[in-house]
Amino acid sequence: AADLLDRLVETTDGFVREAALARYDAAKTRMRGPLLDQVETLVDGFRYYTAHDLLERILLHFPQDADFILQAETCRRLAPQNLVTVTDPVEHLIVRPLILSTEEAFDGDSYARAAEDSMLTRREFSMILEDLYARGYMLIDIRSLVRFEGGVAKAVPVRLPAGRKPLVMTLEAFNYNVFRWMTGNARNLVLTEAGAIAALRGTADGGSSLDPEGDAVGILNRFIDDHPDFSFDGTRGNLSLTGYEGIFGYLTDVDQLDDRNEALAAIGLPPVRPSQADMDEASRQVAALCRRLLDTGWTLSSSTYGFINAGQASEDRVRTDTGKWLAQVGLHTGPTQVLVYPNGSWLKGSDPRCEFLKEEGFRIFVGNGPAAYLTIGADYLYMDAVP
Repeated sequence: AADLLDRLVETTDGFVREAALARYDAAKTRMRGPLLDQVETLVDGFRYYTAHDLLERILLHFPQDADFILQAETCRRLAPQNLVTVTDPVEHLIVRPLILSTEEAFDGDSYARAAEDSMLTRREFSMILEDLYARGYMLIDIRSLVRFEGGVAKAVPVRLPAGRKPLVMTLEAFNYNVFRWMTGNARNLVLTEAGAIAALRGTADGGSSLDPEGDAVGILNRFIDDHPDFSFDGTRGNLSLTGYEGIFGYLTDVDQLDDRNEALAAIGLPPVRPSQADMDEASRQVAALCRRLLDTGWTLSSSTYGFINAGQASEDRVRTDTGKWLAQVGLHTGPTQVLVYPNGSWLKGSDPRCEFLKEEGFRIFVGNGPAAYLTIGADYLYMDAVP
């Protein structure tokens, strides 16, 4: 609107120009504060390139504004300028929820095998981050690898500071489902009053406590805060979500209750019966978490609503599942192009089920594989991630 009003001021006269100028000045007055807040959030999250691009547009309307000029100078100073086109393959790692309590995870029950086979302890995850950093890897946004023009997929060259290697990291199915309680994982995510994201973990006496580094989200946030050059433009990770038993551990829809209570019964716990007011409050907390994650460089994506085996699911099942995800999870995350196939069970780009997913907005698909692999079809990107 400001661009349009500015053009009217420059190209008209008389009453039209006076009216456009008044509207233009009012728009600038109203938007200056929110725009400055947006820029400061980007800069605080090390998203210097994104902030710089935004500031170039803002300074067209606020060319003499000292605050915006200072932020632009900060971005130019802190964003590496010696970017080169990278020829290394883009590695992609996929991580499941982390084990906080090895005593609970490896106690010999029926859940211990899952913990052993597919989960890391937080110490192991921290060591992996240190090793990746030492070897020159740098996190990039999976969405930066492709551009869609009129529905057609175009590859985008990866450009990074000299000597760095590209890495995408996906944290898969971080929904804090009940069975994870038996493998020593956190119970849910919490947004603190200070704006930090922490994990709620159970305690030996049956209570709970907040742990800022109680899962991969908090650990990766802290690592990037300490090593901002591990992240290009403030990129964190790609956080994939299901929905059948809640979101981030919160029950937000009555449709989730049967799965939650079935899971509680399986470990000998009583059912829960939240009121509509309880679920409304949970929805507000989930929405706030999503906003904070997106504002700080995270990507939110789908792992289907029911963590289904896409390769074996009927088209009707895929359609029903996707509708539930969009209505219950996408409601909070906002639109996303990224879908992480549960357990890597993928669909060909020409499969009618995949065509439906593309119609619903998903254009970037992630499977599993033993090595870096990426291909771009006519209207989608497919990438393997290494568990």
